[in-house]
Amino acid sequence: MKRRQFILSASALGASAFFPARMSAQTQAFPAFYPAGYQVIVEGSKAEQPLLIYTTFATSNWAPIIKHFREKYPWIEVSVLDLNPREALERYRTERGANSRSADLLYINAPEIWSELSADKEILVYKSPEDASLEGWAKPLPGVYAATLSAEIYMWNKLLLPENLVPTGLKDLYEKAKANPDIFNGRICTYNAPASVYYSLVVYQMVKHHGEQIWEWLDFLGPMTKLESGGAAAAEKLYSGEYIFTYNHNLTNGVAADRDPNKHQLAGWGFFKDGTPVGARFGAVSAGTRSPNSSKLMLDFVVSFDGQKAVAEGGREAYHSRIKQGDVPGWTYDGIKKEVPSDQLVYVKYDPSERAEFEKTIERWKKAHHV
Repeated sequence: MKRRQFILSASALGASAFFPARMSAQTQAFPAFYPAGYQVIVEGSKAEQPLLIYTTFATSNWAPIIKHFREKYPWIEVSVLDLNPREALERYRTERGANSRSADLLYINAPEIWSELSADKEILVYKSPEDASLEGWAKPLPGVYAATLSAEIYMWNKLLLPENLVPTGLKDLYEKAKANPDIFNGRICTYNAPASVYYSLVVYQMVKHHGEQIWEWLDFLGPMTKLESGGAAAAEKLYSGEYIFTYNHNLTNGVAADRDPNKHQLAGWGFFKDGTPVGARFGAVSAGTRSPNSSKLMLDFVVSFDGQKAVAEGGREAYHSRIKQGDVPGWTYDGIKKEVPSDQLVYVKYDPSERAEFEKTIERWKKAHHV
């Protein structure tokens, strides 16, 4: 069972952060577009219990977010429990059923779970003052907001695949593999989509993006493609030379290659020019929160300019419109948009009303890949 609890230590912030009885913070300064009564939420948070967050994000991702959040609200202590998506959901439901203390906020990277929670009225319907500045994909349901985005990339082995044969799109991969089967056969890798709801949604949205022509490409590529259920495993086999080209693996694998001089010598990466899947990891205040004001403050902070800078500091991709590539560590939404035409960004979304078509698409994908 994957379960790690993280409570930010006094040493990370300075001991003064842990003496709320002595704190009488002055009125906070907020952007002009925040409502005049926002200070009421701040004052209300001072009488609440510490925040409890159930998350699928690593504790290292949360450390700078919590650090900067508590610089603004030093009286709010934050505890993070790191769980897998279904475990987080079931734990929350069980505790809610028993009227026990449970998560105030949920940050889970499983799109279908948000539809379940929304349908069951387990999300506090709260409109953040940051709402108007966010694109539609970042707020898919009432009260649900993106904490960070993610993008899928392709990678290639620089030593084994000549630069002129590196595909830059799915159609290009089909054409190059068809023209050079001896080079590509058995040495292409992609994510085993049926093993993950998220990657099944990646496939579904890519099929919608490309239309029926995609099946001609995948019917040819499928038999010569190996499947992996983890990006790290695929990347290691790329470095070793077992694979020469991989696609539909998370951007974090490319960033990891760039940061390691040895890996950087072996592997290059990029975004497909004819369709780059872009997804998000979402969060919301739970309907069962016992600290509603503190929860709203955290939700608003994570999507704010300062919060998104903290997200980037923690190793995740920031998407706030005012954060440009180069302003923070790592990649940003701004940077991705500079690399990929806007009409070739494929947003990974889940719509329960399309479930039948979604399942049909995955079965067709399995047939193409002989799964």
